[in-house]
Amino acid sequence: MCAQLPPESFSVKVYYFFHLILAFFFSLAKFIWSDTLFFSSRNTVYDFVQPKANCATSCGNVSFAFPFGTEVGCFANLQLYLTCSNPRSSAPFLQMSDGSVVTSISIDEGILNVLKPSDPSHFVETPLYAFSEEWGVVKWAVDSTTCKNATAIKKGYRCFSNNSDCVDVRDDKTYREVGYRCKCSRGFQGNPYLKDGCTGTIFSSFGENANLTL
Repeated sequence: MCAQLPPESFSVKVYYFFHLILAFFFSLAKFIWSDTLFFSSRNTVYDFVQPKANCATSCGNVSFAFPFGTEVGCFANLQLYLTCSNPRSSAPFLQMSDGSVVTSISIDEGILNVLKPSDPSHFVETPLYAFSEEWGVVKWAVDSTTCKNATAIKKGYRCFSNNSDCVDVRDDKTYREVGYRCKCSRGFQGNPYLKDGCTGTIFSSFGENANLTL
């Protein structure tokens, strides 16, 4: 005859089994929730049309501005994320994700200068970057669509400032469409990717120049 567990022992086992199941489903729900938040946060950060406050704007002797950035929330696209390396043996220097050292960035001309890369043609296959016929110069775009599509859809359009224009970016070697960049309209200067970033200069009746945000 088989021995039977006392009622109280059976209840204890059911109690622990029930709580084990609850703990499992709680952990599973927590994992799914955190994973959802991660991807949601990642997409939000990388799709920001405007940067967060107090973003770094220099690394060593190289200055940069949005849409480039070295911190989460400070760059407009993941491909425009840069790293500020600070080795103990030398001054800080700016790097692209592929390791290329950046020596200068021009928002107005849509180019960046890099130290002589071992194979400059690899930029042809890098999203938002284009081969330039000038050695050590790389063309860049802020988004991978064309001006025609970007201005028609408007959602996520990066030329955020008034008095700014859209410029298509093409690869100098393959002539492929890389995307578009932004430029302040003629007579204006500044950063077209920022709200009120393009400012104009007028000549007052007193013969003095005055900078106005228009």
